[in-house]
Amino acid sequence: MPMSVGTIPPYPIGRAPQMDMRWSDNGGHSWNDYQTRDCGLSGEFSTRVRWLRLGRARDRVYEIRVSDPIGWRIIDAYLRFAPGEDLEK
Repeated sequence: MPMSVGTIPPYPIGRAPQMDMRWSDNGGHSWNDYQTRDCGLSGEFSTRVRWLRLGRARDRVYEIRVSDPIGWRIIDAYLRFAPGEDLEK
């Protein structure tokens, strides 16, 4: 999960950097609309970025983009799947 590093002037002050995510359910041939999340202002170190209830798909591909040219770091990423699902299909 990204942790906040915040904006550094001259970039917008008072607005948290944002992360957008979209996904494709057909291996990248077509994409849904981006969903945007705030990543926290500078110093808000406990800010977490989460996308929940994303549904299911066989050939899903995720893409993220970020709003500000700052040092971004993704600390962790998790993917849950239901017991009995075969990831090799």
